[in-house]
Amino acid sequence: MTKIQYFLGCFIYGNHLPDDEQHTDNLLFAKLISLNSPHFDFENCNFTVKNMYMKDKREGLSKEGSGRVALNKHFGILHSYTLECSYAVGKSCNSIPPAENEALGGRISPATPFSLPPKFTIEHYRDVGKACALAAIDILQRNPFTRISQSNFKTLSTLRDFLRHQIRQQRNRVGNSRTVSLTNSSSTNRVKQQQYMARVTQTYRTTTNNTNTQTTIAQQQQLQ
Repeated sequence: MTKIQYFLGCFIYGNHLPDDEQHTDNLLFAKLISLNSPHFDFENCNFTVKNMYMKDKREGLSKEGSGRVALNKHFGILHSYTLECSYAVGKSCNSIPPAENEALGGRISPATPFSLPPKFTIEHYRDVGKACALAAIDILQRNPFTRISQSNFKTLSTLRDFLRHQIRQQRNRVGNSRTVSLTNSSSTNRVKQQQYMARVTQTYRTTTNNTNTQTTIAQQQQLQ
């Protein structure tokens, strides 16, 4: 029986970029969407290298041929994503901070308190779509009703610093684990090489001794 994995909520697949600053801006867009919509799940977003190149189990097609990956690799487009939304419900619901400059009593961009995730309707998908547009103008610092100043981060610069720190911590953990793996692998290979050379040396000595012994016996027989 084929095992099918279902993902809940709204999230994005993004590319994994080797440059820290570019990857920070890459994640920044997704984080800003989560600040503008209670129905977007930032923690469920995937920015791994594996998700750029792995093959579909059923069709065998690589994600390297997807528009998201191709636009980045061939044209250098930084903000290239795949938005995924399930037909059911989300895993969680974000608590949205109030917007700045709310002179109209919160009618334009009201705050959203924490609640249980609802069953998705067209209105919820529209809300996520609107949050994508708001995130874009937040990056450009052109949003007159931004929520960043009312969030825990207060400024776009602080949010960038937070994401950059998270990226570097994760890369350091991956780098350290790879270093340990490579060190252990090198040590293992060194031991195997020493064992191989010891066997070769022993074989050579045994062959040489046997050859010398046979030569001595042959010489003695000739003298007799």
